[in-house]
Formats: sequence, C-alpha cells, structure tokens
Amino acid sequence: GSLSFAAVGSIASPLIGWLMDRYGARPVMVISLCIFGASFLFRPYMTQLWHLYALSFFQFLTFSGAALLPAGRLVGIWFPAKRSRVLGITAVGNNFGGLTMPLIVGFVLAASTNSGTETPWRAAFTVIALGSFLLALASLLLVHETPPWIHVTRSRRSQQHHSHPADYSLLEALKTRNFYTMITVLTLASFTYSGVLPHVNTHLLDQGIPNGAVLTAVALLAICGMAGKVTFGYLAEQLTSRRAMMISLTGQVLFITLIVTFPSQPTIWISVPMFGFFMGGYGVLITLLTQDTFGLKAFGSIAGLSQFATLI
Repeated sequence: GSLSFAAVGSIASPLIGWLMDRYGARPVMVISLCIFGASFLFRPYMTQLWHLYALSFFQFLTFSGAALLPAGRLVGIWFPAKRSRVLGITAVGNNFGGLTMPLIVGFVLAASTNSGTETPWRAAFTVIALGSFLLALASLLLVHETPPWIHVTRSRRSQQHHSHPADYSLLEALKTRNFYTMITVLTLASFTYSGVLPHVNTHLLDQGIPNGAVLTAVALLAICGMAGKVTFGYLAEQLTSRRAMMISLTGQVLFITLIVTFPSQPTIWISVPMFGFFMGGYGVLITLLTQDTFGLKAFGSIAGLSQFATLI
C-alpha cells in the first residue's frame, strides 16, 4: 500500500512543473529534497501504519521536483547547443544512484547489526535522510538558472531563455495536435517501465534460468541502460529526438519479444542487455522530445502534465 503512493508523484508533477517555470529550478529542487529527506528522517519514529502511509505520500510527492524536471530545464538552458548529449550524460545519474544506494544501505545495515543495534533499519533511513539534506545544500549553493561561468546581461539572459523557435505556453501547447500525440506515445511507452522492467528477473527465474545468471543479466541491463542514455542523447543531435524515439521504442519491442519468446541461455545475454540499452535511451528522449516540440518557456508545466498522463 505504501508503494502505491508513487502515483502521487505523477499527480503532483503538473503543479511542480508550473512552480519551476515561475520560480526557477533551485527552490523547487531544494524544497523537494528537504521534504524527501524529512520523509525518511521521521521513519525511525513510526508507531502506526498510517505513519508509514503519510511519510510515503511525502516521499513520492517530491520525486519529479528533486531531479527529473529541474535537470531537463537546467540542461536546456545551460547547454543549448549540446543539450542532447549533456542530458544523456546527466540522466546516467539515475542509474548510478540505483546501483550505489542499495550498496550504501546494505553497508549501513550490516554495520549497525554488527554493532549490536536491534533495529538497523532505523540507521539506514537516517543515512538516506542526511544524504538528501546534503544534496539540498549542494543544490542551494550550485544550482543557478544562468550558468555561473557565463556573465550575461539581463536582456541577453531573457533572449537565451525565450528565443527558442518553438516556445509555447502551456495553453498554446494544449491547442496543438502534437501535444496529444506526444502524451499518447509517452503514456503507452511508460508501460515498459511499469509492466515489463520490474518483472524481467522473475520471468527468467520462472523459466528455469539459474539465479546467478539472472542477477548478472539484470546487472547488465542496468549498465547498458547507462550506455543507452549517452548514446541516444548523442543520436538525438544527429537524427532529431523524434526519430531517435522511434528507434528506441522499436528496439524495446524487438528485445522484449526475444525475452518472452526465447527466455534461455545464451539468448538472454543479448536480449536483456539490449532491452536495457534501448529503454535507457527512452528515459532521455522524453525530455528532449518535449523541449524540441514546445521549447523551454513552459517546459516544466508541459513536462509535468506529460508525467501526469503516465499515471494511467
């Protein structure tokens, strides 16, 4: 039940996106990371089930404001000429966190157990909270709407932010067919994350693949997902984000089909990592497709509304 509050992140995305467009990325990131940290800081003091639900609500509420939406906006502003490849590199951080955080938490749990702590999970929650507060401090000190290494006048800064040839407001975007086409594509494509990715390892185990081989294949999936983000970021510069998205989705269909049809060794050593590669590219192309179609003027509001559609 507590994990189901992940839907709150999609529901809150349009509001968070609008706040980011109005007040900038830094306050949204700092406040989101502080709320996220607080949701873990208070978990050691839970005594009722509703406490878990309430803290999960606040945990997921901040997801889009802590990284996804601000990263897309900042990269688009800071690196207009190379934003595709830079966003690909930036998005690797998501995979990196997914690989490192379980190791850190596992270390804290083991260390707390060895020290005789009866509830090591309390220490682990506290460490996650402190890490979030440190990230909030880093965002406060380092994040700026305008690159700190470039000194521009107010008029030039305004031109830099709003001179995109396809800068739409949210209301203007809602009147275009492209918006609803993009929403439909992103909604359908999100089923890959919710309906396929979480069950790859269980599917392979059910087909008789040894546990060690399954773990290795899933690890390769994550690593290839990193490579896919960087590769498709660069590919979008060469082919446009729309065509790169077509390649990403086609690749996912092909290798999901192989995983389902031939769930055995040695096929999985190709199908599972390559599925991760093409799926990783999709994670970058969502942001690029939104920016290429509607610009940066209302990027937060439009991207937030797109995330809301994935609630389906």
